[in-house]
Amino acid sequence: MITRNLSRHNVSGRRNVTRIAGALLLLALGLGGMTACNDTGDSGAKSGRAGADCPLAVDTEGWRVFRTLGDRIMSDDTPTMEELKGFGNTTAARTWRHSMRPANLTSGNLGNWIFAAFPDELGEQKLDKPMSYRASMSSSYRFSYDQRATIDSMLAVVTNPDTLCNLYHRLQAWVEPDSLPAEVALTFLPAKASLVFYSDTLLVDTGVLAAGGVRQTFNQILGSGYRNFEVPYNKNPLECQGAEAVVESWRRIRGDGIAAYLEGRSDTYFGNQHPKLKGFSILPVDIIQAADKLANLSEATLAKVLVDSTTLATSGSGYARAIFAGGGFDQLGYAMAATIAGNLGRDQLRQAAFRTRDFVTAYQAAAASNPVPRPEPGAADYPWYASMRPLPPQVFADLVQLLDREGR
Repeated sequence: MITRNLSRHNVSGRRNVTRIAGALLLLALGLGGMTACNDTGDSGAKSGRAGADCPLAVDTEGWRVFRTLGDRIMSDDTPTMEELKGFGNTTAARTWRHSMRPANLTSGNLGNWIFAAFPDELGEQKLDKPMSYRASMSSSYRFSYDQRATIDSMLAVVTNPDTLCNLYHRLQAWVEPDSLPAEVALTFLPAKASLVFYSDTLLVDTGVLAAGGVRQTFNQILGSGYRNFEVPYNKNPLECQGAEAVVESWRRIRGDGIAAYLEGRSDTYFGNQHPKLKGFSILPVDIIQAADKLANLSEATLAKVLVDSTTLATSGSGYARAIFAGGGFDQLGYAMAATIAGNLGRDQLRQAAFRTRDFVTAYQAAAASNPVPRPEPGAADYPWYASMRPLPPQVFADLVQLLDREGR
């Protein structure tokens, strides 16, 4: 799938990072309609101004330092390497470098990439191979600089107190109070074409913002916030055994699926300007065809695994491996979340977003409302999720019983 989520509480030894790298951007939007970022219909989302009740902080220092360096280069006031390294030593860039571990990125690396982003102005020969990391980063940097007027205008919207408060209240609608940190930090800087979650901070590439626009980027922030604050990766299903493997798989299906719905994944579009993501879009027909195969695999495997406690104890891990090998948890979860929201309403999905049992139960009711006879996955004249069907009655009953027993 497009979205790759890693653990906030990492049990498998990987860093606490969430990347929305493939599923990010390039829709070359103007500024029209950007102030309507709270136009979601989320029940429970309040209105108001940022302040004590809206602890969402935005850091744009990395962008401002980078833009100043670019302006100097363009005006023949070439910065020294130490000055270029200053960008890599900003709080934003240091946090981003740490999020890239185990890669040991230095401030010098980031300074060199800025230098490489301006080859004509600095007389730098283009010696990088097209797919090299330096070439990829320098092209991302240059895209951000070339879009500086758009980025400045968008950041003016992003940092508006009303806009921030609306975003924070959207998070409140989907994340329980005890799961939200005391302050949610948003950081904007030139980086890889990605949205990265690291150490309770959401780092957004300014090229992503320019190419996707405020509305799309805020939806992606909302999805990432739900996924990392409300349903963090405390355990890796692939490292669990027995009942725990099945329960954690379904927790992942819920978390990844609702996050993808909140991102608006089926509406994500990347235009033709971005050097890395040009021409990329996510087609609903691809989503549902993959989800349909996963649903078949899930049903068949669950029917075997849940037959009795002995089989569950010995084969539960096989279910997690089967879903992972079949394409991942998010595709199935996204189709289930879209079915709930499409047939029962977005507020019903929100009510089911906090317990896996509630998510499965809501899906069962929603899928029962899909057309009969069942259309082919991706059939025209139907919503893209219309082919999703309820779980077989015995599989549903056994799964809900398991989730109840485990308190999930």
